[in-house]
Amino acid sequence: MATFTLIIYEAPYAKERALSALRFAWTCDVEGHKVRIWLFENGVYLAKKGQKPAQGLTNYGQMLEDLMKGGAEVKACVVCCEARGLTQADLLDGVKIATVHELVEWTVNSDKVIPFSANRLATEKLDVKGKMCPMPVAFTKRKLDGMASGQLLEVVGEGELEFDNIQRWVKNNGHEVLEASKAGAEFKIVIKKR
Repeated sequence: MATFTLIIYEAPYAKERALSALRFAWTCDVEGHKVRIWLFENGVYLAKKGQKPAQGLTNYGQMLEDLMKGGAEVKACVVCCEARGLTQADLLDGVKIATVHELVEWTVNSDKVIPFSANRLATEKLDVKGKMCPMPVAFTKRKLDGMASGQLLEVVGEGELEFDNIQRWVKNNGHEVLEASKAGAEFKIVIKKR
């Protein structure tokens, strides 16, 4: 049995990403895996009480409720809820408003973290131009440490030594270099976090 943490960024009904995440969660549940769902940004609307989709549309809120009845844990970002005027009373029973510290704990204790966002794998950016060795590697490590498994990091910088050192560190630590290119003294490296 594996533990999956799903991070949902999208509101229900407008696009199908929330539905895809819920379908994936249900499949995990059917196959006996543990499911945790973190609601970020407009994804917090997925947990809003009283959803009444148009006739013929799936009720995402009901799908989420049924998942929780089966043991899935669901938490919603406190900052995201407050920004949208949502309180605990507005959310489905069983959904907990939580801080990002709890997401960090889930991420550390999950076998897989899967973000469902506009570009599926949110790309982070890091500029290490003007940083001297070993700072480009240190900043790359620090940035990757705060990211979810499968996310992409685009590092831009300058210098042959930094270009080589970052790639070597990435490979030695089990991450994947998807792209490494140079234009003059500047470089770009795209990394997929393990």
